[in-house]
Amino acid sequence: TRSSMEVINQNQLLFFLNSPLIYGGHRTEGVRWSGIRRQDLLHAIPFDQAQKEIVKIITGKVVVGHAIHNDFKVLKYFHPACQTRDTAQIPLLNQKAGLPVNEMVSLKRLTKAIFKKDIQTGKGGHSSVEDAKATMELFKVVESMGAKTLSLSALNPLNQET
Repeated sequence: TRSSMEVINQNQLLFFLNSPLIYGGHRTEGVRWSGIRRQDLLHAIPFDQAQKEIVKIITGKVVVGHAIHNDFKVLKYFHPACQTRDTAQIPLLNQKAGLPVNEMVSLKRLTKAIFKKDIQTGKGGHSSVEDAKATMELFKVVESMGAKTLSLSALNPLNQET
């Protein structure tokens, strides 16, 4: 399995875009959600190289993602929880969208509910750039509210981090 990986900054400027990654050194058939085709793999970079480049960029920084544990799993990387913001686990977003606060809601559904905007509509798979931008837009909603409770785990008084 492999995918493409993009990193955008808080202003939604793309500053890392690489070709589809080769995971484990194997070029495999397209992945359902990625939209990556065989011809896209012609210029793919090795997974280890992409992993090193991405980890170098995000080390020591706050990383925002939606269900970001999936991205970290693909990268075989652990990012400190205190520097991770997961829009799939921010109750305030679900509340603003009129959805159950204890439910993990898809990026597509949250974006539609909050911004009245459709994403992930193409037949060729998700655009990771579009997903990253939608995620950052969602996070900015929470930031603008001055939210202190950013995750479900923060609701538990025994699990407070500073």
